Amino acid sequence: MADYKMLINGELVDAKETFDVINPATGKAFAKAPHCDAADVDAAVAAAVAAYPSWRDTPIEERRACWEKALGVLAEHKNAITELLCKEQGKPKGGETPEREFVGASLEFNRSVGRIKKVIAINPEPLIHMEGPDAQVEVCWRPLGAVAGIMPWNFPILCMFQKVAPAVVLGNTFVGKPSPFTPLSTLAIVALIKDCFPKGVLNMITADDSKFRAGAHLTAHPDIRKVSFTGSVPTGKAIMKACSDDVKRMTLEMGGNDAAIVRGDVEAVPLCPPRCLLCLSSSPFPAPTTRC
Repeated sequence: MADYKMLINGELVDAKETFDVINPATGKAFAKAPHCDAADVDAAVAAAVAAYPSWRDTPIEERRACWEKALGVLAEHKNAITELLCKEQGKPKGGETPEREFVGASLEFNRSVGRIKKVIAINPEPLIHMEGPDAQVEVCWRPLGAVAGIMPWNFPILCMFQKVAPAVVLGNTFVGKPSPFTPLSTLAIVALIKDCFPKGVLNMITADDSKFRAGAHLTAHPDIRKVSFTGSVPTGKAIMKACSDDVKRMTLEMGGNDAAIVRGDVEAVPLCPPRCLLCLSSSPFPAPTTRC
């Protein structure tokens, strides 16, 4: 089994314990992930807090350059990343032909890369909301500090980059926690790109939620300034309660469940325009998972 480690303050570190990661195709463990404790979470947050002042003051052109370098590393390791995602999550790998670049793990990887490219082009210049002879109202974008991201199992790397890329390029530092069902592709990615960023800017911890609620400890941490979460409604409610103690900002994406139902009395092929069929086929069916 490969050796997977957490990323804390630019270093790949072990935890005192590990937990099994199951291949859903076989129902058997195929790897072990580190199971963090409260001290590991605190160390990751402390690293993010310490790295924040200098990262905040780094020109955005340099922060973008870090992501450009990371994109190059990801491209070199696409095959290994998609193979690992296939094993731990259950998606078909895809990518065997140009047409299959839009299937399963390859689709998630390609969308992740596209999301990074889009996000790092963000222009954080002030937006003039109102301008007059005596006053001007501007909306200014300011980083918050150390922020946390908690990712789901159905699109682990896409949701990770949706959270970490905008946070980091705009001057925040990041502590992430993937689902215990799909921790490995996330750990593998941060191990690959860690040297693209200063120490402490990007941190990743993993845990078996049945033994230690690392996400709860992370979201309640007083030094975390914002939480971005994708997952279930009950967990989102718990995060909202935890964030209320010190009025953290939060983004909660919870429990999306969009049905696609074709009735038995419908002649689907003659009645459905090709675009409708494409939308259906590209939504829930390329990945045997939940899809929001």
